[in-house]
Amino acid sequence: MKRVVVDEIARDEGRSEVVEVTEHLPVSELDDVKVELNKEKTTGGFTLDGMDGLVSWKLTLAPAEQRSVDLAFHVDVPSSYDTGGL
Repeated sequence: MKRVVVDEIARDEGRSEVVEVTEHLPVSELDDVKVELNKEKTTGGFTLDGMDGLVSWKLTLAPAEQRSVDLAFHVDVPSSYDTGGL
């Protein structure tokens, strides 16, 4: 499993703001290679565009608020594939 942490986002202005964070999830073009989002370890409240592999969060940030989001997924590759030692 690979875990990607999106850098913290901070609002410094004097009002709340809605910010959209989008991260790319790999999309397999092979029928026997599967990419699955780990919903238990991914920050909730996301939308997933499975065709393009985009995971997005809309966050409302108060002034001076910092937040982070986590994206966790795993790639299942058949053991018959040569992964080059990965």
